[in-house]
Amino acid sequence: MQTAKIIPVIASAALLAATIVVRVQLVDPQADARQKQIVDTNVLTSPGPEVMKIAAVEHRHMWADLFWLEIVQQLGTREKMIDAIWPKVHQWAHIATDLDGLYETIYRAVSVHLTVYAKRIKESDEIAEKGWKNIPNAWQLPLMIGYNAYFESGNAARGSEYIYHASRIPGSPRYLPALAGRMQFHSGDERGAVEVLEMMIPNLEGPAQRDAIYRMKAMKSEPRLRLFDEACQRFLADTGTTAKTGEQLVAAGYLNAVPADEFGAAIVFSKAEKCLAITEEIDVREAQAKERFRRRTRGKSQ
Repeated sequence: MQTAKIIPVIASAALLAATIVVRVQLVDPQADARQKQIVDTNVLTSPGPEVMKIAAVEHRHMWADLFWLEIVQQLGTREKMIDAIWPKVHQWAHIATDLDGLYETIYRAVSVHLTVYAKRIKESDEIAEKGWKNIPNAWQLPLMIGYNAYFESGNAARGSEYIYHASRIPGSPRYLPALAGRMQFHSGDERGAVEVLEMMIPNLEGPAQRDAIYRMKAMKSEPRLRLFDEACQRFLADTGTTAKTGEQLVAAGYLNAVPADEFGAAIVFSKAEKCLAITEEIDVREAQAKERFRRRTRGKSQ
């Protein structure tokens, strides 16, 4: 699935933090003790960007860097990512970005870590939303929010909305328009998903346009494929056997429809599942993809 391509994008931000950790741990032998210290989050709350910039005088970028280094030190290695560090990481990220609102590395790295290692989705969204507001051309930030919504919270509609926004930003990955459409389709808004892709396709080019056209045609094929699923079930109930092709059902009078998908590929039936219409172009149906997604999100919540 194209959704798998999101993972390297998200992991890249975490990698940047990891490369700095080694240096920090070597020069600060007290890092472990401070990681385990639980601090009242009220103490860490930023008074806001205006106050922070005044307090930092002309050295706000230097102080932002120092807070970033402290964040990295708190993160340490995966084995040391204990619950006590996450309120500090979250609040220090706010302080650092109040000092320097364009510190994209902090927004990206902290939101990724809060999702991947802490499962603190609300805080991750908060940091990413703040970053996207300050850096509108950073497509990775709405992508992170869309990832959180779809893969972590099971909210396909919200995921589609943010992936769509990310796809509109220059330089974003080619697969995002098709992914946004698929997420919207999974939210139950099938017509809206097709309309979104139809609107986007003329503004795309190259591989991104081809991906979007494929996804649009696959979605338009789904209602017809469901008709053949139902006709196959009736055929099975009447004859005790499963139809092999859509053309067989049309010839037997079980429905009057073109036995092909929107690509022109002939409809046949899956050997793995009874009465599941597929084609050479569409070998995984949207219902199957949605169920895999549901199993994944259920697994994360348990």
